[in-house]
Amino acid sequence: MEINQIEFNKKIGNILRNARKASGYTCADVAGMLTKMGFPCKTAAVNSWENGRTSVGSIQLLMLCKLYNIHDIYSTFILSDEEDTLNEEGLSKLEDYRKLLISSGLYKKTPDNIVELPIRKEVPMYLMAVSAGTGEFLDDDNHDMVPIPEVLPKGVYPDDIDFSVRIHGESMEPKFHDHQAIWVTRDTNLRDGDIGIFYLNGDAFCKVFHKTSTGISLVSLNIAYKPISVNESDEFRIFGKVLM
Repeated sequence: MEINQIEFNKKIGNILRNARKASGYTCADVAGMLTKMGFPCKTAAVNSWENGRTSVGSIQLLMLCKLYNIHDIYSTFILSDEEDTLNEEGLSKLEDYRKLLISSGLYKKTPDNIVELPIRKEVPMYLMAVSAGTGEFLDDDNHDMVPIPEVLPKGVYPDDIDFSVRIHGESMEPKFHDHQAIWVTRDTNLRDGDIGIFYLNGDAFCKVFHKTSTGISLVSLNIAYKPISVNESDEFRIFGKVLM
């Protein structure tokens, strides 16, 4: 059966709104609690989820269920409407399935004082290092999925990270070292002075973005390396902004 994403978002949003109100929280309260739990969130995002304008992320949904004391996620969000459409045979099979889940022991409820941590987000790490020197190609299909580390630089959050690459070379010393993994967000609106990952004529670079009235250049932090000028005839694009 084809799922209408808009209707599904509205259904999930209505359930979340009712659960929030039953718990006595405002949208601002929820946004603040999610932020304290390590998942930065704004009040507008909570409103957007509840109105069905956007889909709530899987990790955020688990955190909301924790805040609202929703223990049976499947029944709350999936069976709330469909269960009424089952005949006696269907209800019997549903009860058998429920007993099977209980007997397996895999879905046993944990005590209220134990918080189950969500699965750590994984992002692509490209196997071809980006050059901090002369440039190497960033192959979009050649990557591994790696978990985001638990400890990140101050101000960097897991949801900000879209992919990772390793530095090759020494032109971004002393900030970044040869073989160091760096984390990147797919933000192409860089300001002068931002460090980004760039594509230039078949190669990928990690450089400082320098833009003036006369044009764009890619600058190294290591003064031993000369800036790379970007000309109008060059094939150039921005892969993303390095998070620090």
